[in-house]
Amino acid sequence: MKMISSFATSIILASTIATAAQATGPVYATYAGSQLGITDRDTALVQQNAFSTGLVASGITVTTSNRIYTSAQNNLLEYSVGGALVNQMTFPDAAIDYTAIDTAGDQVFATYKGSQQGVTLRTSALVQTSSFGTGVDATGIAVAPGNAIYITAANSIYHYDFSGALQNTMTFPDDGILYTDIDFGYGMLFASYAGSQLGFTVRDLALNQLAFYGVDFAISGLAVGNNNNLFLTSANNLYEYSTAGVLLNSFTFPDDGIDYTAIDVRAVPEPSSWAMLIAGFGLVGGAIRRRGAQATAVRA
Repeated sequence: MKMISSFATSIILASTIATAAQATGPVYATYAGSQLGITDRDTALVQQNAFSTGLVASGITVTTSNRIYTSAQNNLLEYSVGGALVNQMTFPDAAIDYTAIDTAGDQVFATYKGSQQGVTLRTSALVQTSSFGTGVDATGIAVAPGNAIYITAANSIYHYDFSGALQNTMTFPDDGILYTDIDFGYGMLFASYAGSQLGFTVRDLALNQLAFYGVDFAISGLAVGNNNNLFLTSANNLYEYSTAGVLLNSFTFPDDGIDYTAIDVRAVPEPSSWAMLIAGFGLVGGAIRRRGAQATAVRA
């Protein structure tokens, strides 16, 4: 494990406060290879259920209303948490590849590449309301407060608003870095990277790095948990890390023909958690203001 950040203690403290009253939801991961489907696991990574999808999914998001959305080739699909197919949208151009997906409220957001490159905004019934071009092959998407959309593509992270206006870009100087996924949690962004370095970075919503942690495997999917933790996918492995970069748990599927491609955690917030969440954000903001004049190490 590697860590460089003078913010880390404040981040961990704020996350702990913010999640102290938050319940932990189950973990869902898509898999491809010798089997195609979705696994439902508890936070100890013990499987509770699994169901076949018949499609190679590259993204997954789970809502608090017990719906699972996946992106798979030129399809967007909605399932119940029990595995029943509720809705499917197949784009008529088979050269379109939906690569990542997220939800916010009753909206679904998905990135696409192939014959077009961009982001689609859709209703919970998968009816498109708008879309915008990005010109990049996105690998991950995260929706954050303030109508913010963050996407990862190659060695860059982009910030758009819901109208498609580009707000900010962070391009890492080493083009051997590939950002593979991104998620929002605890008022911060967590993005995984592979290539010349392997690990995940913690950034504020202005894309300034707060911390980074090295791992010894290429992360394909990343999801922020509800208990100061992250869940990662890599080949036939699932991992749980703390937000401070400590390995907490891992699971290896016995068939190495399985490839876990994406992961998400269903949030189950308790009403009392929101006040603590605000307090946690306040601590992070205070730490950032105190440290604002100090430079952070340049890492992915």
